[in-house]
Amino acid sequence: MAVVRHGAASLAGGSAASVAGGHLLHAIVLGIPIPIVLAVIVREELRKRRSRNAPPAPLYRHAILAVAVLGSLGAASIHATVISEHFREYPPAGVFFVVTCAAQATWAAAVVWRPTQPLLVAGLLGNGGVAALWLVSRTVGVPFGENGGGREVVGVADAVCTVVEVLVVFAVLAALRRGPTQQTALRQPA
Repeated sequence: MAVVRHGAASLAGGSAASVAGGHLLHAIVLGIPIPIVLAVIVREELRKRRSRNAPPAPLYRHAILAVAVLGSLGAASIHATVISEHFREYPPAGVFFVVTCAAQATWAAAVVWRPTQPLLVAGLLGNGGVAALWLVSRTVGVPFGENGGGREVVGVADAVCTVVEVLVVFAVLAALRRGPTQQTALRQPA
């Protein structure tokens, strides 16, 4: 089977200079704000609860949902950075990345608005499906595309993106184990 090389950097090859540039920079720029935003969300939630004298709430669940939302936004952002590259190489792949990016970003916004159980399950299946497709494309290859049947080389950005998608899956599983979702919206109703 042929090994297909996408992007400037890969874990299986490429110079240190190409790994240091290209998509790794995007992954770093997009990955650094996630813990900062999560800390701000948790701090703001604690402040609101103290000001309302609200009983202790499942802050842990809010943090889990925040991780899922930020992870999905991070994955969507990484996918957005490679859309044009995939359109140049194989236009249907570009369409796939546009749809995936839009779905991950829309799902994240919907979870902030109203984290229902069906919505969480949809995010679990969507992110899990994209991560599974990545794994198949790197191990046995997919039977369609520009190089149908050829395996893709593991790139830094796509590996980071897949790790984030798997993190989303685990965060959603943890949130689903915590029980009802209607009472745990990340935003407070007006």
